[in-house]
Amino acid sequence: MQCINCKGNHSALDKNCSHYIKEIKVLEYKARHHVTAGEARRILNQRTNTNLSTIVKSNTCTSDLENTLTTKMEALFQKMQEKIDQQMAAMLTMFEKTFDSLLQKILQMFSGVESQSSSPNRKKVANKSHLVNMNMSNLRKTLDKGGTTASA
Repeated sequence: MQCINCKGNHSALDKNCSHYIKEIKVLEYKARHHVTAGEARRILNQRTNTNLSTIVKSNTCTSDLENTLTTKMEALFQKMQEKIDQQMAAMLTMFEKTFDSLLQKILQMFSGVESQSSSPNRKKVANKSHLVNMNMSNLRKTLDKGGTTASA
């Protein structure tokens, strides 16, 4: 009787057949590493030609790749952070301009209403009022501090 796999003098089902032993190793590798049978055969065939020093050297490439990727990702995150900072600064400037224009309009409304008053008493009070004589920078400073606009 001759083995159809290795052409040896044993049965094809003999557990000592070299082909049978290789197939068992392929199936074990496939199950442990969750790969296909073809991939397992290819990997095991490559391993027979390599020695320990080659395997150790190949693992350093993986760590080099990891270091390279880490460096590139850090640079990418840094650029993203810079862009976010630029956008935030632009938005802050836009909000400040909008806030300033709204405050100017409110001050104009107050000064317009008080100047339209016909009573001389009201005009005297309006002239003493801090809102009419206050400029924008003082008003912003006062509001930023959380204080009131009226003086004591």
